[in-house]
Amino acid sequence: DCPQRDERQGWLGDRSAECHGEMYVFDLAAFYRKWTLDIVSAQRENGSIPDVAPPYWPLYSDNMTWPSSLLFVPAALLQHYDDRDILSLAWSAMVRWMEHMATFVTNGIQPRDRYGDWCVPPEDPRLIHSKDPARITAGPLIGTAYHAQCAALMNDFARQLGRTEDADRYARFARELGEAFHRHFFRPAEGWYDNGTATACILPLRFGLVPPAERSRVTARLLDKLEREAGGHVMNGLVGGQWLMRSLSEAGRADLAWTIATRETYPSWGHMVRNGATTIWELWNGDTADPAMNSHN
Repeated sequence: DCPQRDERQGWLGDRSAECHGEMYVFDLAAFYRKWTLDIVSAQRENGSIPDVAPPYWPLYSDNMTWPSSLLFVPAALLQHYDDRDILSLAWSAMVRWMEHMATFVTNGIQPRDRYGDWCVPPEDPRLIHSKDPARITAGPLIGTAYHAQCAALMNDFARQLGRTEDADRYARFARELGEAFHRHFFRPAEGWYDNGTATACILPLRFGLVPPAERSRVTARLLDKLEREAGGHVMNGLVGGQWLMRSLSEAGRADLAWTIATRETYPSWGHMVRNGATTIWELWNGDTADPAMNSHN
């Protein structure tokens, strides 16, 4: 990563879904197995997982979203390489982290999200982070959605390992978090969650938190944001972006996913290419925002 702010570090948040994509292109079984064990080794006694592993910077912020790669990476290893052994090796660390993060849950809502939907396209090309409330996805929405998905993954892992009681326990927890998420954030009059950002639609759709009767309305909101409001461009940051394309494909809109992927005007990946990028920038507006902040990889 970028040398100008000494950030050649193993940030966990970037890899939740990117590890999955990379495994289609490269043989990364050994690499991600080793990194999972690095994350396990970085765990504190109380169960806390850092945002960076190995923890050269000891950023133990008890953030729900970034450390969830402790579960998402083994899920990708299981899917791509049928690696059940990594589940056994990391199981106790996963359990301790889930128990630790459960202590922050209040009325079914997980408030612990430090970074939000990192680097959503801002309203001013000179800004790094948006100051517009309509563009910002609430931290508790992100945190609760991720916690519910992590509980669902733990249910699956427990079944893979023959831990029936643990599987049932995590299935109940996932259901409780999902019900609280819908009860707290859904706006029935509008048919979307919270302030209706693209990411506030993507996460519940992708993580299965939307009741079947409401999926068409939430999907319609996402499509309206992307097609009408954004003109076929992205409206998300790092968190929403990791799940955007599969959400569109599952909604039967691979055509819109293709449109977004091939856009060359701001904000888009093509805009980066048109401006000389050979790697993906951290900021959608990496050509106009503060270069001291913007990673070009």
